[in-house]
This record gives sequence, structure tokens and C-alpha cells, in this order.
Amino acid sequence: MILAHRCLRATGDVDVLEVDRRDEVLQAAGDVARELGLPRDWLNDAVRTAPWPVPRPDTRPVVVYDSPHLSVTGASAEQLLAMKVRAGRPGARDDIQFLIRRLDISTLQHVEAIHHAVFPRDHIPETNIEVIMDCLDRVRDE
Repeated sequence: MILAHRCLRATGDVDVLEVDRRDEVLQAAGDVARELGLPRDWLNDAVRTAPWPVPRPDTRPVVVYDSPHLSVTGASAEQLLAMKVRAGRPGARDDIQFLIRRLDISTLQHVEAIHHAVFPRDHIPETNIEVIMDCLDRVRDE
């Protein structure tokens, strides 16, 4: 969210969905953690085993770093919004509001359409609809 979308709110980890040469990357992340005093799991690939269907591939990833040896992309705002509203974690409200604002969304139907594009076989969990409505209201009232 910070690198790809300039969101100012930071969390304590970096979520990764797909990593080439996973074992080597996680080994390097462990070295970085020791060097910088970060938690061992600062590079979090647990999202790949989340208890929901794998999202459709992101058709609009944001390139945040590119070199001959390493390419880093961030999820599109649409992909992130779908995953945030699906997960419905308590800390996701700020992120959902940020993404609603960034995507200029004003209706639940728009959020549902984005979610459906990413998770075509599933609906947003009913318990998360209230969170989305609250976020839409807050953005509208700004």
C-alpha cells in the first residue's frame, strides 16, 4: 500500500502473494530481519495459504521497482480492495477507506463489482458489508 499507492499508514509486515525462488527469498528476508532488527516474519507470504479462494491474477499490478535482477510489483488498488473487504480484519477499515477514496467509489455495488472481478465465485461475507457501508459513509462525509 505504501510503495504502490502512497498510503501513509504502515503495518509491521509486507504481504507477498507470489514469489519466484521462494526459499531463497525468505532466507534473504531472514538475513535482512537480523541485520535491521525486524521481526522474522516481516515478509509475510502466509496470504498464499489464506482460507479463501486464490484471487484471479491481477491484470494491473503496479511496478514499484525494476532492475535487470529484480522486479517488484504491488497489487492494483482494485485487487487490494477486493482482498481487504474479503478478509474483513479489524484493522482493514483505514485501508478500505483509503482505497475507496483512491478509486473514487461511492456505492456498495461498485465495491461488489470489484470484488466479483477478483473473486468471481464468492460473495463478500455478510459481516463485512457493514464495514464497507461505514467506510463509504465516512468517505462521503469528508
